[in-house]
Amino acid sequence: MSSIDWDETVRRVNNVLRRDSASGWPVVQNEEVAWYGPFVSSLALAVGGSEIVYGDGQLIANEDGSFIADAVFFTAKAVVVARVTGERISAREVAREVRLYSRRELQFVGVNAAGDAFSQDMFRNWPGRVELEVRYAPDVVIELPLRPRLSTPEQRQELLVLLDALRGEIGD
Repeated sequence: MSSIDWDETVRRVNNVLRRDSASGWPVVQNEEVAWYGPFVSSLALAVGGSEIVYGDGQLIANEDGSFIADAVFFTAKAVVVARVTGERISAREVAREVRLYSRRELQFVGVNAAGDAFSQDMFRNWPGRVELEVRYAPDVVIELPLRPRLSTPEQRQELLVLLDALRGEIGD
């Protein structure tokens, strides 16, 4: 029997997905969306008892009612990549995929910063918006952040901490 506190793991995964309105996830109501509970369960099983080093998620609802929801969680040893698609957010039947990859498989990290290194106000907002492209296998490319913008300085800092860890993995 596992000693993992599954209630705590579910809470941590759910909190990452719902932590800000920019992600789109707050529109999903647990009791109204049949696929959300099993999706969070799948993510929690993939994360297990490991600490979440970085987590991000985005749900995009299209004008025709269809949607695409993505989530990514990095732990010390693994990365969880997930996607749900459906014709309607309230649909019972959706396509759901949750995959767990080893972080040892890291091939490269692409880095793009929007901040101007030569600006007079360089350190006020530097490095500005940061985007990462992380490749673990020929067909596993993760573009971060998933959200169109990072809502808080804390969330941007989380991405920079992940970049620092990935930089260390490239050197190993």
